Parts: sequence; C-alpha cells; structure tokens
Amino acid sequence: MNGVKAIAGFSIVIAILLLATPLSSGWESGQTWGYKWEVDWKDSLNNSDKNTTFQGSIEGKTVHMFFVKYMGEENGEYKFHYEGVYYSYGYIKGTASRHDSLYNMSGSVDMTLKSFWVNYEGDSHLVKVVDHEAFNEATYYGMKDISIHVYTKEPIDMHMEETYTGEGMGAKNTMNMKTKLEGTIDINTLITFEKPIPYLPDNSTPNYVSTETSANYSGHWKVNTEGYSYVKSSSQGIGANTSIDMNVSLNKNVDESFSGTLDDVFVMMSKHGNSVSRCGILENIPFAITGIYPSPFIQNSSKIEVSGFIKSAFILNHYAKYNGDFYSSVKEDETTGSFNVNIHSEEYSEPATENEVKSVENNAPAEYGSYQGEGFFIPTLYLIIIAVVAAIIVVAIVVIVKKKH
Repeated sequence: MNGVKAIAGFSIVIAILLLATPLSSGWESGQTWGYKWEVDWKDSLNNSDKNTTFQGSIEGKTVHMFFVKYMGEENGEYKFHYEGVYYSYGYIKGTASRHDSLYNMSGSVDMTLKSFWVNYEGDSHLVKVVDHEAFNEATYYGMKDISIHVYTKEPIDMHMEETYTGEGMGAKNTMNMKTKLEGTIDINTLITFEKPIPYLPDNSTPNYVSTETSANYSGHWKVNTEGYSYVKSSSQGIGANTSIDMNVSLNKNVDESFSGTLDDVFVMMSKHGNSVSRCGILENIPFAITGIYPSPFIQNSSKIEVSGFIKSAFILNHYAKYNGDFYSSVKEDETTGSFNVNIHSEEYSEPATENEVKSVENNAPAEYGSYQGEGFFIPTLYLIIIAVVAAIIVVAIVVIVKKKH
C-alpha cells in the first residue's frame, strides 16, 4: 500500500538492548489530550482536484474523536486511558471523470451509508526505552501493551456499487465493484509487544528509531454480519491482459475467544522538528474492525481473521504535532480496515474534551444528525475520487484505484 510507514515482515540487523526505567515524565495524573475531526461531505468538495469532475448528489457527515488521559505510574510503567468514537452516514450518487496527461478515467458511484457508528476504549502502558544501536544511544517512550474494546454502537448498514473505465499508459481498464455490509462487530483484546514499539519521543530521541518485535494477542470477539464484497476487473495493454472476477461472502457469525502471535512486526518513528510520524494505533482502531474480512482479490479465501484487525490497527503511521510532553494534534494520512469514509485525511485534528467525546459516544445522532434518505442534488463540482467517490471499499481496491490515478 502506498504511503504505509509501518511494515510487518521487514527484518533489520540491529543489536537492541531495552531498559524500562521509571524516569520522571512530567505528566500529571488526570492530564488529558483530545482530538477531533468533523466533516460535512458537501464541504469536502471545496478541496478537490481540478482534473476531476463530479455530477450528482451527495449528503452526509463524518465525525471522529478520541481523548487520551494519563492515569499515573503503575509498577514502574506509565498508564494511559483512551476513549473514542467514529460516526458517519450519508450517500453519494453520480458520475465522475478524471483527465490528465497520463490517464483518463470515468465512472459512476452509488453509495449509501445509513450507519457506521463505532465506539472504542482501553488502556496502554508506556515505558522509557534506552535503545543501543552500535555506539549510539536512543531514548523514547515505547508502548508495551494496549487493551482494546471496540464495538459497533448500532448495526453497520452500508451498500455501494462503483463502475470505472480508464485508459492511459498503453492500457485500457474496467472495474466493477459492489459491497454490502450489515450487522454488528464487538472485539475485546489485549496486545502485548515483546519489545515496546516507539510511540512518543523525548528531548533526546533521534530523528529516526525503529523496533522489530512480535505481538501476542488474546481476547474475545462477537461478529454477526451479512453481506458480500465483489470485484470484476480487466486490463488490456501492451504485452499483458489480466482479469479478476471474485466474490467474497461477508455472512459471518462468531462468538468465541481467540489468541495468537504476530511475528516480524516492524514499527518505526521519525521526527521532523515538532512533527512526528508514529504508529497510529489509537486513531486506526475504528477503521481496523473491518480488517477482519478477507480481500476479494485473494482466491479461495473466505475466513475472517481477528489478526486482520490487529494488523490494521498498527500497520499505518500518522503524523502528529509534539508539544514537548505529548501530541497536541494528529493528521490522519491513510485509511485502514476494509470499509470506511475518510474525507478528512489531509487535516490535522482540532482539540476535543473528555466530556465532548463521551457525549458523542452516547448521543452521536442527536448531535450530528442521521441518515434521512436521498434526494439532494448538487450540480457539476470537483471531487477527489479517492477520498469521496471510492470512500468505502476493500483496502485492496483502494490500492488499485490509487494506482490507476
């Protein structure tokens, strides 16, 4: 996937010595940091690509917010509690086209998202890490473990159909995608890293640190969903003709405990002034729940895997502004999971309070409205296909659409 900063399965040759030392952090028990993104889908059209036009109707809202609270030292470790909510609804119906010097593309989209409301909470422990690489010493705060409870507050209800044709770089391409997902998901898990993963810098942290580790996880999940993920595509070009025709069932009913280990997990953190790229696990959680479903591009794969959620939760890095003790704002650069609306991908978060987050967790429709049907028309406007038209599709499909741009 383009833009992925954290990669599982990439090995490095480093001698690492990790020491957890209860040094003074400067945090105060009860200190809280909050993050919020609010978007009206129509407003997102104002930040569009001039090479892309859209004609049709669009209506909807998306809000994502969470807070992190420092709970104090516990057995020489720094304990943090977090809570968050992701709420989205709306519809997009119309046609889009994109023309530039490399590629021409046109297509239609018919997407209805009646409800995507996910709440999540948990605790994590950070430890002070001293990392010896050759003759250099690096220090940072690493995430030792994290507990996660993520669940759909009300059943997911989404339907989408897209058809695209494109021509460029010596190839002609067609793609038809259909997605339907309805039902509930509830996952409770504890993830423990063999070596703490870099999460927060301190004043002596170098511009780049990384860790290769394994992640042990266990918990319980309940999944009761119906639907399908279908893709049919073809490409005809110089020297190569390919086609895909796959349909994956999303009809799942699971209520059981689980445990497992992910090996060869590679996580990095980089700094550029006060801008830090680090594991985006806390903001990734609500999107990652649908990472449990298989991709329609993988033949003979219909089994859902909780490991898909674990991977999706920490596989993507995001930039955040470091203010000397914690992150004051976060920028969600990538999507993760299989189905989501990510219209605010290029914006840094606004501040949010603990009470504000809890209020939306309990009363999102009352505060942001809910799906009321269709019928609102917008004349020809510019639209970013990746962020809006192709908003709710399987991750593999997102990657292909990006390549076709």
